[in-house]
Amino acid sequence: MKKQFREALPLLFLVSFITLTFFSTYGQGSFKLSDYKNPDYTYRLLDFNFGLNGNNFVLNENLNSTSDNKTSQSALNANLNPRYTAKKNTKAYQGFQQASIGVEPSWWRSERKYESPSNEILRKSGSLLFGFDVYSSNRFYNPRLQFIEVRLQFKSDNQLSGMSDDLNPKNYPFNYKSTSNSYKFDIAIPLMVGKGRIEEVQDARLAVYILEDLEKSGDLAKKPDANEILEVAKFITKIKNQRHFDHRLRLISEITAVDSLLDAIGLKGKSGASYFTLLNDNWSYSNGPIREAGKRFSIGLVPSIRHYSFNNQHYYNDSVANQSQLLNYKNEYDQTQNHTGIQLLADYRIEKPVNLYWQNSSTVSAGYRLISENLTYRIIDNEVLVQDIDRKNLNGSLHLYASNTIGYYPNSRTSLLLNAYASFIHRYYKIPEDNNSSYSYLPSDFNAGIGFSVNYYVSPQLRFSANLGSNASILTEKSKAEGAVVERDLQKNYIATNLSAGFIYSIF
Repeated sequence: MKKQFREALPLLFLVSFITLTFFSTYGQGSFKLSDYKNPDYTYRLLDFNFGLNGNNFVLNENLNSTSDNKTSQSALNANLNPRYTAKKNTKAYQGFQQASIGVEPSWWRSERKYESPSNEILRKSGSLLFGFDVYSSNRFYNPRLQFIEVRLQFKSDNQLSGMSDDLNPKNYPFNYKSTSNSYKFDIAIPLMVGKGRIEEVQDARLAVYILEDLEKSGDLAKKPDANEILEVAKFITKIKNQRHFDHRLRLISEITAVDSLLDAIGLKGKSGASYFTLLNDNWSYSNGPIREAGKRFSIGLVPSIRHYSFNNQHYYNDSVANQSQLLNYKNEYDQTQNHTGIQLLADYRIEKPVNLYWQNSSTVSAGYRLISENLTYRIIDNEVLVQDIDRKNLNGSLHLYASNTIGYYPNSRTSLLLNAYASFIHRYYKIPEDNNSSYSYLPSDFNAGIGFSVNYYVSPQLRFSANLGSNASILTEKSKAEGAVVERDLQKNYIATNLSAGFIYSIF
């Protein structure tokens, strides 16, 4: 573990250094997005995230021109995720609540044919995942920006899956069908204290876009100063977060209100076609994505509960010797895990809008967790109970994490994000054995990665998103025997890359 820790520290320190210092000396001119402080507001949003992904491949293998093997595979998966979001911001309170439901079906089919010896395998499988997530963050502030924070994190998943095999000719015993069902939920209630505040500043960005375009077109009476930009931004925040259920009436009301404000503070010049078209275009397409400014440190305790259950069944048929009759039976595996834990957690976060086009976001965290685990599992082999285990463990883990994200916003409808992170986790398990001996299990996991994402606002309601990521991991496992258990020393290295794309539709 010491060796892996020494290997992990340089990268962790590097990411932490970038996290805390990158862009720290750059300015934003006479007006800074970081100067903006939100007025009191309440916000509600319902959106839908849906996507579809499919793949197919065919492989032909020829060995010494004597055999010809063919493999084909096709897969399709989809997702539908309605999500409800609520925000509230006052001088004494910052609140964020989100609830989402996830439905993810997937299908997979593969066929493999061998010419010599003649053999054919056809496999079909499918799964259906139901998920439900709830997150709530509530920070209560005093005038010195010190706060008490109470959060709720709840996540629940239920997955059903099945697989069928068809083998020709059949070899007995033959596993012709498998089914599984898993269910888990996690509950955590972080209780934190800290200092600092992070504010959303995208409304100040919208105010700058509006006033810059109107000034270029000659539709402003004068060039606005920093105080006037801040006044327009605060007014935008107030009217944007009012409730409207008719999108057309909402747009009319909001554009009329902004026009009245510009006239009242002496910025409105002529009001021809360019004035209203530029105002409408910016209002409809320049109000996202979210930008933030500020820094915040917090420390506290995180009690948690986790439940996980899994059931897997394999169905077989077997031939009776010298007869054509088939016997059917199944093997079954049941597992249940219950965790209760407590974690000491410290977290530091910085959000710095460098200017209208660049953003730097950084996070550093560290924590130590203790978990009491109760594990039970049961194995049935050919309809006979062969193992029934009930085990209790006390586990500990130390984690360090640092990340830095550079955001580029070239225009009002596009954002590009580049993220780098590094993490180190060391766990300790004290596991009892059936003969009252025990052994210590010491896995360590160092992980680092980089990711790139693009978001494009097709319309005020529809957004396209694409993500490309790659990460590398070093996992070590060491066990120290205190009884008859054999010592173990294992290291695994892997690199993974993923690509995803989809659309998000928002209902206001």
